[in-house]
Amino acid sequence: MKQTSFIEDDQKYLVKQVLSSIREELDDHLTAINENSTEIQANFEYLQEMNDKIEKLREKIDEIHCLVRGPESENKPEFSFKPLNSKEKEIFAVTYALTETQAYVTYEQIARKTTLTPELVASLVANMVAKGIPITKKYHQRIAYVALDPNFRQLQAKENIVHLDTQITNWIKKN
Repeated sequence: MKQTSFIEDDQKYLVKQVLSSIREELDDHLTAINENSTEIQANFEYLQEMNDKIEKLREKIDEIHCLVRGPESENKPEFSFKPLNSKEKEIFAVTYALTETQAYVTYEQIARKTTLTPELVASLVANMVAKGIPITKKYHQRIAYVALDPNFRQLQAKENIVHLDTQITNWIKKN
């Protein structure tokens, strides 16, 4: 009996050593995973900062471009575009109205005003851009923001070049 007890104790000791070794390896893997997660998060934050800096640079380049073109080009903006259908005019009018109080608007904001889906709004905005409507688009935290070119917006206010129906415009401003 003593001999079998000694063998069982020896086997128990070996099992404990193996389990302890496995636990150490798993702890090492967990530590490595945690370190990698922290590194990934730090890299993500760094990329977000870089995106913000790139956006600021893009804005500065746009300002410089405007300065280089000179004031005479600002006085005579010429825009050429194809006629818009009724839904596109509605999207244009909502964008125009919303950007009176804020620089950029999201597809979601436009969708809420028009009762269309954000996806349909995005599609209609893309159609408007394809037709020559100067719309600026930027992304912040993976959300698209759009605005009308300020010169185009000003010209629209003066001459109604898109030929918006005044009833649509008044309805949008009320809502």
